[in-house]
Amino acid sequence: MMIALCLMPFLGRGQGSTSLNLQQCIDIALQNNQAINKSEASVRESQYKVKETIAIGLPQVNGQVTANNNFALRTSFITGDFLGGSDPNAPPSASPSDQITPISFGTSYDANATLSVSQLIFDGSFFVGLEAAKTYVDLAQKDLIRAEIDVVESVKKAYYLVLINKERLRLVEQNLGRLDTLLNETQLMFDEGFAEKIDVDRIRVSYNNIKSSLKSSQRMIELSQRLLSFHMGVNVNAPVVVEEHISDIAFDPSILDADLAFKSSDRVEMQLLGVQEDLAKYELKNIHVQYLPNLYAVGNMGYLTGANTIGGLTKFGTQWFGFGTIGVQLSIPIFDGLMKRQKAQQVRMRLEQLEYDQQQTAMAIDNEVFQSKANLLSAIDQLTFEKENMTLAKDVFETTRLKYQEGIGSNIELVDANNSYITAQVNYFNAYYDALLNKVNLEKSVGQLYRRGL
Repeated sequence: MMIALCLMPFLGRGQGSTSLNLQQCIDIALQNNQAINKSEASVRESQYKVKETIAIGLPQVNGQVTANNNFALRTSFITGDFLGGSDPNAPPSASPSDQITPISFGTSYDANATLSVSQLIFDGSFFVGLEAAKTYVDLAQKDLIRAEIDVVESVKKAYYLVLINKERLRLVEQNLGRLDTLLNETQLMFDEGFAEKIDVDRIRVSYNNIKSSLKSSQRMIELSQRLLSFHMGVNVNAPVVVEEHISDIAFDPSILDADLAFKSSDRVEMQLLGVQEDLAKYELKNIHVQYLPNLYAVGNMGYLTGANTIGGLTKFGTQWFGFGTIGVQLSIPIFDGLMKRQKAQQVRMRLEQLEYDQQQTAMAIDNEVFQSKANLLSAIDQLTFEKENMTLAKDVFETTRLKYQEGIGSNIELVDANNSYITAQVNYFNAYYDALLNKVNLEKSVGQLYRRGL
């Protein structure tokens, strides 16, 4: 990790180059790749969600200040017997109880300042939500691990591509040097009358083709280096120079036996489905506890005043009067039209779907492991075959070259032997790259590609 952190400033520049090995590239990618950074932010978000849920169980305190201009006071109606006498404007036959008098109460201005406090005593949804919030953290962490595995896979494959392209460039340079020597020798033989012009031209055609391949190989290295930088999450314009060679990457035969001790539950995909199942169970539990009462302790206190002028509201010492209450609030659910029951049924159907997903994913993983192992075995067999072909093609070329130099071989045979040797080399390293990719696929399928802390 310290190596990765030290190398970051160099990789962020567009100038210069840094030589890295595979592990250093992986370390830098785990620190800089945008997909991983996004998943890490999701983990932090879920942790804040837990804190938010905990805050629900803490005292809730709110303050409120209001000031009103009562430009039209509300009118109330009272009977005559309430006033203790008859209304002189009422008809003589009307009794006091029938006599209605409109009266307006209040002041032109009023204000109040209130402080309210509530404390949760019992709410089943709170405790279930607290457990579920912690499970959300687990879900985000599992998703982070999956992102890290995908990034490691991409970095490894891009790194191997750089190594293969480096080897291809080396082969092209060797072939170019070999043909250059052959072209000079044939030119001398032609000058001395021991070869024909067509022999020189035939070799020159092959020489020109190799020169064209050289430029193409150089461009492929640059492209593969940019791809590696992209997966590492660093500036793609900063040249990442790998220090290893393809021959440094050895196949570990033990990986072929990794499936014997492998269980599908070791894969992060199965673990993610397990966490989703836990969340669905918490949701079902939350629906059930909503049938229970909720109990809160509540209290509020404040001051209020009234005046016929705005300035009267500021007489805090004489015109403001206090009030306060304290108590408990019990909320009892009685009937909700069977809404909670329907919600519970939906969650049960989701749990059933998750069970099918787990079964299908387990079978898909088992098939992936089997196929990855078969592909790697086939790739290793092909690699052995191509290696033997390359050795034979090299022997044929060397023999044909000696025969040509001694004057008992033809120019056509030599060019054909060289072309066959080049083809055998290309096929060998293509097979080597396929074997490396299938090795990565098998490592991922059995859960050994990347593990946190290892």
